Amino acid sequence: MKKILIILLGVIIVFAITGCSVKKSSDKLNDNIKIGKESNINITDKNITLKIKEGTLTNTGAVIVLDNNSDITISFGEDYWLEIEQNGKWYSLKTINDFVVNTPLYHLKPSESKEKSVDWGFAFGKFPRGKYRITKGITLEFENDKKEDNFVVGEFAIN
Repeated sequence: MKKILIILLGVIIVFAITGCSVKKSSDKLNDNIKIGKESNINITDKNITLKIKEGTLTNTGAVIVLDNNSDITISFGEDYWLEIEQNGKWYSLKTINDFVVNTPLYHLKPSESKEKSVDWGFAFGKFPRGKYRITKGITLEFENDKKEDNFVVGEFAIN
C-alpha cells in the first residue's frame, strides 16, 4: 500500500509540473515569432518594387532592394514591418523585443535603386518555414509638391 501511494504521489507531481507549463499561445506560430492582426494594407502598383536580393535571405534577415521604375521621386525611411501568410491571408508579426529605427529620409529618383541590409532576428525572431512579406511605407513626391503615402511589399519564403 505504501508503494502505491509513493507511485501515485510521484505521478501527481509529474502532472503538476508538466501541466503548469502548457502554453496558451493561439497568437504564436512557435516560440520565436508572434502573430498579430490580419493585415489591411492596400498596395497600389506605382512601378516601385521591393524584393529580396538573391542569395542574401536567411531566417533572420536579408538584403532588400527598392527599385523606382516610375517617373517620380519617392522618399522613404528605414522603418519596415513583417507579415506572414496563413490560410491565404496576411497577418502582421509582433515584435518580441523593442528596437529603434533610425529616422533618416532617403530619396530615390526615377530609375534608381537602393539596397539595404535588414536584420529582423532581434526584433521579430528567427522565422520558421513559411511565406512572408516585408512592407515599407513610401511617399510619392509629385512635381506640384503634392505627396502621396503608399506601401510597397516584397514577398519571400523561408524553406
